[in-house]
Amino acid sequence: MARASVDYPYVNSFRTKGRLYHYYRRDGRSVRLKEMPGTKAFAAEIKTIEDNWHQQFIPEKGTLGYVIYRYRSGHRWQELKPATRASYDRVINLIANLHATPASRFTRPTIIQIRDEAILPKNGVWMANMFATMMQILLGFAFDIGEVKINPLADRLRRVKPKVEDRREANRPWTALERDVVIAEAKPYVRLVLALAMTTGLRKGDLFDVTFAQIDDGKISVRTNKRDRLVQLPIHPLLAEALTQRPESSAPEICVTKRGSRWTADGFDSTWHKFKLKLEEEGKVKPGLTLHGLRHTLGTLLKEMGVDDGDIADVLGQAGTSMARHYSRGADLPEAVAEKVRTVRLVGGTKEER
Repeated sequence: MARASVDYPYVNSFRTKGRLYHYYRRDGRSVRLKEMPGTKAFAAEIKTIEDNWHQQFIPEKGTLGYVIYRYRSGHRWQELKPATRASYDRVINLIANLHATPASRFTRPTIIQIRDEAILPKNGVWMANMFATMMQILLGFAFDIGEVKINPLADRLRRVKPKVEDRREANRPWTALERDVVIAEAKPYVRLVLALAMTTGLRKGDLFDVTFAQIDDGKISVRTNKRDRLVQLPIHPLLAEALTQRPESSAPEICVTKRGSRWTADGFDSTWHKFKLKLEEEGKVKPGLTLHGLRHTLGTLLKEMGVDDGDIADVLGQAGTSMARHYSRGADLPEAVAEKVRTVRLVGGTKEER
């Protein structure tokens, strides 16, 4: 099954045996589209789906989709942190083609096979392990509510471990040359996301939620989802310039697609992957560039500028300095630190820095 590209929010296209299928995937639900992209009928079909999306929808009882529906309707889901829910949503959306499958059909060997043969090769170690975690939670919940008689994942699956070289390079800092190339060649709607990530060190779970209301007096204020920490940073010139090229949009979020709609994490991942792969094939960047790597990049550059671990932790919204030390390996800030954040050289470095 090969994935094709259709530029609509929440729309995914897959080519199977020569035929192209289109699905509207959102909030863990999937609707197969009947009309052809680019036609008025296709746009009307999507509008109808979106207009009725929030009406009550109950999947068929006994299916994995029904278990997901029940789980997301209960207190266990509501008690999760927003960042955790976002990660779980990514898995739920990824496996939308499995939602109609009876929950009882998911045996332990079947889940391992899906993880190792379908998820891992295309989506990597993190998603493979997150899929296993999500299935353990869902099937445990299904057992509790009587939807399955046996929980095949009562004994937790062993985590997939990255290769040694992958562990060493995971979320590595970007080089000065890579930053220059990516910023120069990215489309404005992609460049804005990268500039926001590069100048603030925000996690992906926070990037797409930042609104213009959070910018005031030359500063951007964000309460992080993962740590519930308030981060207040000066607007870097790179971000200020990227904002001037933002696609026209009435959306409150800073980052929007070229059509002006809000980015989703999965939607950006797809766009970013294709752009990054093109640069890799042209030999302009090395493999391993990630959004989270920009977080490491900012921490590393600030460390090189003499910022101490405690202040780096404040910049990155960390609860303590241990992760700040990790990033620097490879609330309001003091004015001296804020000035370094504002002036850190992110692009246009010297030949020696490259």
